[in-house]
Amino acid sequence: MNKNTKIIIALLLVSNLILIGFLYFGKPKNNHGKPPMKMIIERLDFNKSQKEEFKKLIEIHRDNIQSTHRRITKTKNEVYKGLKTESPMLNDSLLQVITKGVNEIEVLHFNHFKDIKNLCNETQKVEFNNLADELGTVFQPNKRPKN
Repeated sequence: MNKNTKIIIALLLVSNLILIGFLYFGKPKNNHGKPPMKMIIERLDFNKSQKEEFKKLIEIHRDNIQSTHRRITKTKNEVYKGLKTESPMLNDSLLQVITKGVNEIEVLHFNHFKDIKNLCNETQKVEFNNLADELGTVFQPNKRPKN
């Protein structure tokens, strides 16, 4: 084996080790991997009654989100059934229903966080404002841990 071959093999070995490490350990999780509910309770330092109200808000929010997701999924299924036809075409009215559902979800999220902010006392609102800078990334469904 010549020197160039050894260097190439070493570089491939190192790159494979880095890739395996990345796949094994994954990306670092926000807030040390804590579920959003626990992270919010800790960051905002909710007292017992605030925690109880917060949990009620979460249940209502989840029900609303799930209902809207079910409606979107049902509509998507109708859109994709059109692929079975000889000349498949997108149904604009169904696409508008899906778009409306996605918009509703964002409004539900926004109002949910307004409700959480309303639970806060003045000191907690300062930390809530810091948290608001992270809300777009912390609460992505495909990245958040399960409660």
